[in-house]
Amino acid sequence: MIEDKFERENTKPASVIAKELKDIINQELVSYLGAMTLAQPDKFKAYTDVLNTLIEENNRKVRDRIAAQKKKREEAEIN
Repeated sequence: MIEDKFERENTKPASVIAKELKDIINQELVSYLGAMTLAQPDKFKAYTDVLNTLIEENNRKVRDRIAAQKKKREEAEIN
């Protein structure tokens, strides 16, 4: 019981972990893959292409979700 409470108090929230992971991907992995794609395109271009596709798909989903929320708020204001 005490150990569980200690563990909960010292565990990062999922939103913090998600932000940290996003920062690592955006600042380190994307830069690394970009440089390695220039240096050794035959080995790294496929990885870079997959990462770019995943990022683009995620960004599209976020844009769609934000647009849907905005539309819902606007409709609520009208009614």
